[in-house]
Amino acid sequence: MLALIKHPGSPTERCDIPEDGSTLQLRALQKAVGGYVEIAVRLRDAVVLCDDEGKIKADRKQTNFHRPTDRDEIIGTVVVCGTEQSIDGEVWIGLTDEQADRIARLLDRWALAGAAVGQAVEDWDPENDAEAEAIRVRLRKGRQWLLRNH
Repeated sequence: MLALIKHPGSPTERCDIPEDGSTLQLRALQKAVGGYVEIAVRLRDAVVLCDDEGKIKADRKQTNFHRPTDRDEIIGTVVVCGTEQSIDGEVWIGLTDEQADRIARLLDRWALAGAAVGQAVEDWDPENDAEAEAIRVRLRKGRQWLLRNH
């Protein structure tokens, strides 16, 4: 099945995951994210999957992007696959080419915005009130941009 993979600091790429709805598919997804799979973000027609212990295993330099809804850090490699509803509930399926292009652009924008927010936090000097206010403004603008472009 067509999926997307995004490593921290790298652009989003297409990848192929076995689509047989079995343990093989789950193991391939786990191998791609580096651990047990957790849904990081639900999109209209897809899910962004990450390692459920990514924050425990990795340092902050491996932040991939910040989730737009609550600004939570998504750390480590993520995989995106499509979703559809079945009698048994939600099923993970391959992405269409159109979905892959749209979601790849979205993830790359989130990563850029998250990098700007991360840099603002690293630059913050609590002793300098003017600088602190400038960083607060940058963070607010970054968050507004993320929410508008989600």
